[in-house]
Amino acid sequence: FPGTTAVQADQRFVQTNAASTAATLEGNATVPASLVANNSAGLVANNSAGLVANNSAGFRVAALSVAPLAQAVVYLTDAADRFYSGSDLKPISASTDANGHYTFDHGVPVGLPTIVSVVMSQNRREVGYTIPQAGRNSLDVSLASTYVTEFLRYRAQVDGKPMSAY
Repeated sequence: FPGTTAVQADQRFVQTNAASTAATLEGNATVPASLVANNSAGLVANNSAGLVANNSAGFRVAALSVAPLAQAVVYLTDAADRFYSGSDLKPISASTDANGHYTFDHGVPVGLPTIVSVVMSQNRREVGYTIPQAGRNSLDVSLASTYVTEFLRYRAQVDGKPMSAY
C-alpha cells in the first residue's frame, strides 16, 4: 500500500507455524435464504415477511432456510483480524465451490485460535471460530457461527482474555 512501511504491512499478517502442513480445514458456508416471521410486526423490512417476530412470546425467528454460499472467498485470521499467511507472506485463502464447500489443504495454523471468514456480497462476511489440531478439522460457517464467534470475540475483549479461554 502506498505510504506504508514493511513493518506496518507485516503487522497485518501472522505467519503460520511449521505444524500447519499437518492440518487441513474444511467445511460448508451457508447463508440465510429466507427468514420468516409469524406476524406483521417484523422488525426488519417491517412487512409481513419480516425477519423477526414481535409477539407475546418475545422476539424470535419463526422460520429459517439456508442456501450454500457459492464461489465465495474464504480466508483465515487470528482473533485480532490479522491474516494468517504462509512463508510467502500471502494470506491463506480458498474459495467455496457451487455447494458452498471450502477446503484448506495447507497453511492451517495448528493450535492457534483461528477465525474462518467467508466474504459475501457488499463486503459482508460470515465467520466461524476454531482452534485447529493436527489432522483433519471441520468448521461450517453460517449466520449462527457468526453470532457465536462475534460474541466470544467481544467477551474476550471485555474480559481481557484471549479467545482461546472460551
